[in-house]
Amino acid sequence: VYGGVVIGNGDAKDNKVTIDGGIVKRDVYGGTVVGNGNATGNKVFIKNKVTIERFVNGGCVASNGNAKNNEVTITDATVKGNVFGGYVYDNGSAINNTVSISGGKIGYDDDIDSGNVYGGRASNETASGNKVFIKNKATIVTLFFINTLLPVALPLPTTVPP
Repeated sequence: VYGGVVIGNGDAKDNKVTIDGGIVKRDVYGGTVVGNGNATGNKVFIKNKVTIERFVNGGCVASNGNAKNNEVTITDATVKGNVFGGYVYDNGSAINNTVSISGGKIGYDDDIDSGNVYGGRASNETASGNKVFIKNKATIVTLFFINTLLPVALPLPTTVPP
């Protein structure tokens, strides 16, 4: 599911995805650039017992560019893969992205590679100003990350109290 996608070079800006109930078998992206460009101001809202079988990403850049000011909000839902507010695969920065999780579950019980929550992730440059909010008995199966690739360790699985 894509709110907006650029195949090639360009910007994915101000796209929105809302999923309210049901099951999604693939990834969910607010906005993504499959090439060079910026993913800015994209939003994903997942709520009401939805199950996402794979990843959720607010804003994603596959090559060179920045992921900035993207948001993912998950309320009482399950995401079996990882969650990213913003993600840059090659060169660029992840800046001021936000993930908010209230209730529900992130990750598979038997897969330590799933259930990571990143406010922002940049493979080769800066990740700064990103935020992760987890509340209301949300269960995170593995770890969560805010700005860098260094984890904030929690006992696994972790249920965050209200």
